[in-house]
Amino acid sequence: MSKATGHNNYLFVSNVDINNRKGGWDGLGGKIFDLLCERLGPIKLLDKINPEVSFYSKATSKFFRLIGWKAKFPAFSKERLNRIVGLLKKQIPADTDYIIFHGSTPWIHYQPGVKYCALLDCSFYTYMQVYHQIEQYSSKDIDRIKDRERHFFKNAHRIFFTSQWALRETCTHYELKGENFEVIGQGPSTVIKKQEKAIPLKNQFLFIATDFLGKGGAQICNAFQQLLVTYSDYELVIVGQTPPENFLSGKNIRFLGYINKSTPEGQDQLETLYRQSKALLMMTKKDIAPLVIIEAGLYGCPSIANNVSAIGEMIKDKETGLLINSNESELFKAMLEMAAMNANDITKMREKVKEFMLTDFSWDEIIRKMSEPILKS
Repeated sequence: MSKATGHNNYLFVSNVDINNRKGGWDGLGGKIFDLLCERLGPIKLLDKINPEVSFYSKATSKFFRLIGWKAKFPAFSKERLNRIVGLLKKQIPADTDYIIFHGSTPWIHYQPGVKYCALLDCSFYTYMQVYHQIEQYSSKDIDRIKDRERHFFKNAHRIFFTSQWALRETCTHYELKGENFEVIGQGPSTVIKKQEKAIPLKNQFLFIATDFLGKGGAQICNAFQQLLVTYSDYELVIVGQTPPENFLSGKNIRFLGYINKSTPEGQDQLETLYRQSKALLMMTKKDIAPLVIIEAGLYGCPSIANNVSAIGEMIKDKETGLLINSNESELFKAMLEMAAMNANDITKMREKVKEFMLTDFSWDEIIRKMSEPILKS
């Protein structure tokens, strides 16, 4: 689709390698870049703006946390943020008249002289709460970064969030009304193929994680062993990081290792697993809006997941999966409930999850929500 109106000189700025995306954050940025090029016309790319974090600042931060002192957050030190500004000033073309930032925090020391927007899965403060033990860090240092990011948000033409939850969190923690905030959602990072032949459903649950313990692997394996007392023929398939030996050697556990979904073979393997599994299991402590829930759902695989961060926006409880609290006993009950479902109810849920993902997590709708305000600016 060619560009009808708007600016002639768009620039997309990222700290990752957009042309060598592996999924996750770089996969999301790469997909958005491709789709914006279709909607807006040619967009210049300035990526890999990612100067090394100094060994000294990383080591000092780690040492302070080990001995119980408040540490600074090394990736966003004043020195590194200023180095990023230097790189941007050197490399941003002089004729740029609109900048699309991938993320926000790396750019908070830079003051664009043109309109800009940013694509976020969450703010810096939310990121610290979800992925780090925020109490280990200096509140003065956290506030320094937060204050600069607040300024970046306020002066932006638009800030696009992938979830309503992340938008609300940002408004709360940054004391902003969010007049220039917008939720666009997110879509799959892979191309969903048409299902040509039916794959029979197995008595099988699926767990995918590159961080076994962080995504609730211990609770999932424990609940699964309890399930085997009632449903002895079930299997738990684990993909990703190798579990500790005591979980790996559990009864009816099948570990497949890491599957690279960016290869045709890996994508085919995952598609088969989604289509033959009763449900994807997740008990995460470290996630915002897990892409795997969308990708499993597009192949008709519902999820049993704990209701944290934006997961409540990705699962309609009892319709497209089961939302639970973050405890093992609830997970066990939900697995029992899914295993006891009759064929008709299972088919209904699998149809509903596919429909929900196709309508609410559609790239067409996401890119429309993002490109229209940019074109009108």
